[in-house]
Amino acid sequence: SVYPNPLKQGQKLLISTSDIESGNITVTIYSTLGSKLSSNTYLNNSERRIEIDTKHMTNGAYILKVETVGISKSYTIIIE
Repeated sequence: SVYPNPLKQGQKLLISTSDIESGNITVTIYSTLGSKLSSNTYLNNSERRIEIDTKHMTNGAYILKVETVGISKSYTIIIE
């Protein structure tokens, strides 16, 4: 899951990775027009979450894609 959503600009977006066993997780953020804004790969750690800093993102809607071996999930996030 992704929370909080919606979130305020500059607030950290948290991605729960508790349903992912292990391995690398790629998180890609797209504009609603489909332009790739960022892509980072993380090692799933014992905290079972990833923090994304949103201070560089302006108000609006974004598509967040979370991928690992055999799993791909997309979320719409709103920054107010």
